Amino acid sequence: MESISYHSFNDKFKKTLFACNRSSDRAPIMVNCAGSTVLRWNFKSVNDIGRADCYFLYLKTGTLNISIAEDKHTIHSGTLIIIPPNTPYAYWHTGTDELIYYWIHFTGSHANEMLRRFDISPLPLIRSIPQISSAIDYQMAKIFDIYIKKGQYRDSELSHCMDAILIEIAKGSITAENSQRRLETSIKYINNNYTSDITVPELAQMEFLSVSRYTALFKEIMNTSPYQYIINLRLNAACEMLRNSTLSITKIAELLGFQNCFFFSKLFKKHLNMSPLQYRKSESVMSADGNDI
Repeated sequence: MESISYHSFNDKFKKTLFACNRSSDRAPIMVNCAGSTVLRWNFKSVNDIGRADCYFLYLKTGTLNISIAEDKHTIHSGTLIIIPPNTPYAYWHTGTDELIYYWIHFTGSHANEMLRRFDISPLPLIRSIPQISSAIDYQMAKIFDIYIKKGQYRDSELSHCMDAILIEIAKGSITAENSQRRLETSIKYINNNYTSDITVPELAQMEFLSVSRYTALFKEIMNTSPYQYIINLRLNAACEMLRNSTLSITKIAELLGFQNCFFFSKLFKKHLNMSPLQYRKSESVMSADGNDI
């Protein structure tokens, strides 16, 4: 794991889930700590009681499983998560695809008001906004630079960066919502029929677009190709079945629309770096808690 983190104040919990963990109304918005994490192997992080501040996480690259107050989700590159105070959460990564995410813990007397004003609510929030990736890169680099320089106005500068991030989220959300409406028919169709044999020409025809234009627009909006989006839905469903049922590997492959069990197993191993059977066994024994921020 490669991780960098910066903290606005020192405490005995440094480098744990509870580092710089406080709620404060000393300023309208305050950054308690921030950092970035790069992972290339399996891990799991669990916080059973939540934090006193808000938790901002932006997944730049990869796929992450997350549970917030017992609601489970699988998120992909370009997804933003904001977890409210005192909310239990856990997140975990399987496979060898590179995982990169930014995180910020923030608080303040006007934090909730600003989130509402920018339509970043209700919390917890999970929103796909790949369009703001470069803007997040820029603001996070500024935040790290501010921490390193330790200037007289550090906390105020950090607040301005957090303001800028919230504005970028608001702007990006409007753009993403308008764009997704453009492909709403086909995306809804995929989500409801991903176990069927779906072709890109069929999807393009639904939106009255050429195949090349549809593919390009889909990738711009969803940050992945139509084919990979369908495969991700199938593999996510497969993981759910492997964890929560006793169905055979062959039956799962059949139910999810894969050509055969061999193809399913090969594709599963390619994406998760383990066979379906190995995944089922690993999920039954994976209980160790992590302390990643």
